[in-house]
Amino acid sequence: MKKIFKKCWIYLLPITLSIFLIIAFKNSDSYIDVVLNGQTYSLDFSSKQGTIGYKGIKYDLLSNKSHQLIDIAVGDIDKDGRDNILILEGEKHSQYGDMLIIYDLVATSKGLQISERYRNKLSTIRPWKIEVCEIDNDGEMEIFIAVNKATRLYRNLENRPFFFNFKNNMLVKKWTGSKLRFPFTDVLFMDLNGNGSDEFIVIEETDEGKYVVSVYYWFGFGFILQGESHIYDEIDFIEEKIVSEKPQIHVKIVENGRIKSAVLEPSVDKTENGIYLLKERSQ
Repeated sequence: MKKIFKKCWIYLLPITLSIFLIIAFKNSDSYIDVVLNGQTYSLDFSSKQGTIGYKGIKYDLLSNKSHQLIDIAVGDIDKDGRDNILILEGEKHSQYGDMLIIYDLVATSKGLQISERYRNKLSTIRPWKIEVCEIDNDGEMEIFIAVNKATRLYRNLENRPFFFNFKNNMLVKKWTGSKLRFPFTDVLFMDLNGNGSDEFIVIEETDEGKYVVSVYYWFGFGFILQGESHIYDEIDFIEEKIVSEKPQIHVKIVENGRIKSAVLEPSVDKTENGIYLLKERSQ
């Protein structure tokens, strides 16, 4: 955050909350759902230990005991009817990954069979987030990796969106973007309009150090800005929730020193930029 001393009373609460959320993630025990041949399995998941569990048996996801889990994603990346688990692993106390590892899963009456399918050393592009998405409704899932690197035209280290497909047991570049409208701090993929393609939803930091949620859609060779929220002092996190079978964008925002949760909904209203407004509905 850039404005540490100026208006520090406004930023103290979101800083504290962000630190709490990071610690909570890295030390939480939860579960992840995977779909294998049409059946959903709930697996115990420990981000701190880098393990999943099934029927009382733990399986290590990390290839190096001295490393930590940076991020994890689940999705059927090769259209075989079975979800894969994708992880970014990195050195302890680092926010960036060194390695991408993809696992195949098979559930049997005796337990879970997990085997490494693919690995790639990505330390040069400093990955920090991974997602599985479908941005163009072509039947092939995309792998999104948020990286932090410089480019030939933009020499500063900055978060950049990279998209890949997985073909013939290889990562194949689909689109590796240098920039969005503003630098982004977090992302979410969800099908807002039910057309079978995921929108690319990001938290962006404006030139003034404020934050906005922006919605982009894929247009053949890149992304077009479709909608945006109001501008806030801070946006701590963003997530998808399904309510009455409809996807909703849930955010935690800071405005005038107050933290609040809200739902952002597409509307026909437009902002001063001529972009569709994501209207706020408080929770």
